[in-house]
Amino acid sequence: MVIGSLTLDQYLNYRASERAYSIRELYGTENFCHFLYSLVRMDRPSVIVELGCGGGATALMVSKALHENGYGHLWTVDNGSDWSIELIRRTCLGASGRFDSNETYAAFIRGLLDTFRFSEVATLVEMDLNESNLFDPGARIDMLFSDATPSHVEGCLSLLKYYLPRVSEFSSIFIDRAGTINHAFLFLQYLVGELNKGKIPRHLLDGMDHEQRSALEQLVKTCDFQLINLTESNHGKRNTMQNSRAWIKIQPVDYVPHNEVISFGSITSPWPMR
Repeated sequence: MVIGSLTLDQYLNYRASERAYSIRELYGTENFCHFLYSLVRMDRPSVIVELGCGGGATALMVSKALHENGYGHLWTVDNGSDWSIELIRRTCLGASGRFDSNETYAAFIRGLLDTFRFSEVATLVEMDLNESNLFDPGARIDMLFSDATPSHVEGCLSLLKYYLPRVSEFSSIFIDRAGTINHAFLFLQYLVGELNKGKIPRHLLDGMDHEQRSALEQLVKTCDFQLINLTESNHGKRNTMQNSRAWIKIQPVDYVPHNEVISFGSITSPWPMR
C-alpha cells in the first residue's frame, strides 16, 4: 500500500537521496529519464517501446510526458529477474512507501502506474528478452529505448535487425551503453554511414523475410540517419559503467521537417518585424 499521497518527484528524489543507494544509479538512468521526458513532450510520439523497465524511473517519466501530451502509449518490457536482488527490491519499496516484501515485481510496477494514474498510457509486458526474442507492439515504433539486451556489436546488430523494419520514418532508437563500448560505437558509426549512402550491410539483411527486407529498404531509401553519442560526465556519478546511450535519429530525407511542424520562409516570420 502507498502511504499518503506519493508524487513522482518524491519517488525519484527518495531513490537519489542519502537514505537509499539510488536505484537509478544502479540502472544509470538518473538523468536520462528527464532527457526522454523532454523529448517525448516535444516529439509527441505515438508508440514507445522500452526494453528493460528496471526500477521504473524511465518508464514513469516517459509516462508522465505521454499523460501530459494526452497522446501515445508506452510498452515497457521486463521479466522482473532483478527483483530478487534485495538492494533493488528494498530501495524501490522504500521509495514508494510500500512495505510488502512479498510483492511481485509486476504488481509493484503496475501499482506505481496506478498510483500516478499512468495506466492508460503505459503497459508492463512480462517476458524474457534476448537477441532472438524481442517485443513487437504490432504498430510502427516512434521511440525505442533498449536497456536490457547486450550492447556489444552482436547485440546492436540483433537489435537493429529486428527493429529497423518496425520503426516509423520519424523515430529514435536509444541503445544503452553503446556509446562508450568502443567496438559497438565504431560499428554504429560504420552502419549509419552506410545507411546514409543507401547501402545495407549483408549481415543486417541475413534472416529477414521479404516483408522485413522491403520495409528496411524503404526506410533506407527515404530517410536520413544520424548517430548522436549521449555521454554522461563522471562528476557525481556512482555507477560510471553505465554512462552513455547511442541515439540513432531517423527522419525523412526532404527540404522541410516532417514531424508536423510549421516551416517559415525567408519573408514570413512568426514575430512582428521591428
